[in-house]
Parts: sequence; C-alpha cells; structure tokens
Amino acid sequence: MAIISSKSYSILSKMGISTYQRRKNLGQNMLNEVILHKRDSVLVILSTPLKDYSKEEQSLFMSIMKTITSENPLIEESLNSYNPLEKNGLSSLILAKSTSVKGIISFGVAVDLADSFIQAPCLKTIIDNPAAKKPLWEDIKKIFIN
Repeated sequence: MAIISSKSYSILSKMGISTYQRRKNLGQNMLNEVILHKRDSVLVILSTPLKDYSKEEQSLFMSIMKTITSENPLIEESLNSYNPLEKNGLSSLILAKSTSVKGIISFGVAVDLADSFIQAPCLKTIIDNPAAKKPLWEDIKKIFIN
C-alpha cells in the first residue's frame, strides 16, 4: 500500500477523488447465489439472470425451453441464496422450491440431486461445443418428452 503525502491527499480530496476504496465483505457472509428460473413445470438453475447472458446464449436457452414448455409459459425467475458450507445447502433449497415441477435442469451449476434432474454444461460451453447438445437432448427426451 502506498502512502501519499497530506498535500497530495488534500489536492485529491478537493478534486473529489477518493484515496481509498471500501472493500466488500471479507468473507463474513458466506452465501452463494443462484437463479431459479421456472417455466411451466420445468425448473432451471442458472448462475446469473437470463437477461445477463449473451443473445446467442439466450437464444439457445429459449430454443431448449420451447421444446419442453408451452407456447406461452408461466415464467418465474428469482435470486436465491444458500450457504455452500452447509451440507446439501443448494440441494435442499432447490427441493424446497421445486414443488409441482416435472424436472430440473442445471446449466453450469453443480447440484447433487438424483431423480428428474439434468446436469447440463453452461450455455456458453454448449455453444462452443455442439457435441454437448446430444447428451443434453437425450436427457431431456427421457424426462420431459414422453
């Protein structure tokens, strides 16, 4: 850390330039966040809100969802926090939020669930590696398309 003189500090403060910056919480809050995106009876787990993804990733997501949801799906998206140090913290959060769902798809968020669950790579990986679409589509057919 550099120490500046009082004269430099005075000049910078008159110009409105701060000489320090507040740090974020240094680990006291150990909560992680995920986005739970529900369309009709499909629960999707994302690392960030859908609107923050690139247009290409959004388009891929929409094309996947259109194959397993209705034309005008009921959409709910919520930010949820969980403690990663708590055993099964994310899994229990998802199970609590997954009432009346046919299945769950996680895009790039590692979750330890079993039944009616698809662990997919992140959307960017699927775009970069088209071969990743085939196993995803097979899983979707098993759970959602009868």
